[in-house]
Amino acid sequence: MGATKTEKRLLALTGLFLAAALTLTVAQRNRENRDLYRVTTDKIPTEAVMPALLVLNLNTATAAQLEGLPKIGPALAQRIVDWREENGGFTALEQIQEVQGIGEGIFAEIRDNLTIGEGGGE
Repeated sequence: MGATKTEKRLLALTGLFLAAALTLTVAQRNRENRDLYRVTTDKIPTEAVMPALLVLNLNTATAAQLEGLPKIGPALAQRIVDWREENGGFTALEQIQEVQGIGEGIFAEIRDNLTIGEGGGE
């Protein structure tokens, strides 16, 4: 004995309902899981990676490169370049403190990211 017309319709509607429910469940799980695979750098402190990634030669670095250092913006980077040009270059890292706007605090923060050339830096 075969299924009646009404039973076939109910079976078809049940199938559609289950397919829709499954689609919604999969879509919801995809929305929940997509953040698991997102790579962001906003939670990595710059200080944690800066020493390993950036060491600049004070006697050759451009203003744009100097801006990559913590606490060094465009104006301060340009003052470093200007000081270097006016004074014939740096002979000791500590001389960077002679640049207006760089005190002991900023120097302590960027010292490990600086060198003054081959064999120099200290």
